[in-house]
Amino acid sequence: MLEKQFLPTLEDVKNNELKNLSRRVKERSVKETLTNIIDWQERNLQYWIDRADMFILLYFLFIISVYLLPIPSNIKIVFIFAFIILALFDIASALSYILPLVGFLIVFFTVLFSVGFPVANKTFTIYQLVGLSIVFGSIISLIVYLLFKYRNIKSFQPEFKLGDTFKLSLSVDKIIKYRLAICRDYAKLTAALLLNLYPKSKIYFVTIPFHVAAAIKINEKIYVLDQRLPVLTLKKWMEFWNERMSKNILFKFLSWILRVIKKGELTLYEIIIDQNIKIEKIESKKLYVTNIPKIETDKLTDKLMNNLNIKQTERKSKADLEIFLENFALCYDKDEIDEIIEFSLIKAIKNKLKNELCGNLSKISKIKITQDKRDLILNVWIK
Repeated sequence: MLEKQFLPTLEDVKNNELKNLSRRVKERSVKETLTNIIDWQERNLQYWIDRADMFILLYFLFIISVYLLPIPSNIKIVFIFAFIILALFDIASALSYILPLVGFLIVFFTVLFSVGFPVANKTFTIYQLVGLSIVFGSIISLIVYLLFKYRNIKSFQPEFKLGDTFKLSLSVDKIIKYRLAICRDYAKLTAALLLNLYPKSKIYFVTIPFHVAAAIKINEKIYVLDQRLPVLTLKKWMEFWNERMSKNILFKFLSWILRVIKKGELTLYEIIIDQNIKIEKIESKKLYVTNIPKIETDKLTDKLMNNLNIKQTERKSKADLEIFLENFALCYDKDEIDEIIEFSLIKAIKNKLKNELCGNLSKISKIKITQDKRDLILNVWIK
């Protein structure tokens, strides 16, 4: 099932490493605690790009290998069509079927080629032999690449296993120790933290095509915590992801296919704890776009300066530093803004400033925030 990839278990929620992390991020107020959860992840977890993409590469290599096999064309079409449909519904779950088959193909063709070209030539055409050799070489190259890339991680994380790169679901303990994650890992860790910190609150997963995040209901409003600051309301999170997907041609194409086969674009699941942890579907809805909000940038600038305890003393006409905050205007809406959103948004901007100024914010003499459609631009003057 799809939810098994990101749903924490009772063992995950009771994990000692997780409980220690819960104590570290917890603050007196909800706004600080929710902000700390994402802030910790943003500072300490790296996106595990190989885990996100490697199985997709292997998947397509397998489809190519099926196409090159010396079997009737109608059987090839059935095989390829079946795996494409399986991928559209849940590409990750197909991995458990694909890897054994890919492994079988590797062994099969290794034995076949070891017999000698004349024997292989009786069964395969030159075109098929060359194509399958390329597929075989690609698979070997991917494996060697992973072995070389991750050999050093063993020096500081002896428990690391390369096979975890291909697992659909990792334990919370491994996510914290490895400091590597993809969206379903972020969502699992966030949900486990929320279950520890707010056991009486309603905790959710919100899914869109090829992405998942955790959420919590506070004062009848749902807040989504999704890898990076700021915290967003469900409505603003939908707008944010709709914008990202609308700019990506692959996302647009795959989303169109999913609509054709009547797969909901956004689904909200509530986490239920009984004897085990499970989820219950609450609603499905389409992503939608609203008008770009007009940000009161002067007020946002004042709040940021007050938070930094800096007085405006600019003496030059041109800013020394310009920081581009992509899609940040979508996060700030007068109808949606509240202390949780605002606090996390200012924290996100402060983190950007700290990164650029090596943590020394006392160098700042003036800040001016401007809006460019969906984006915010942070103009900074240095003393």
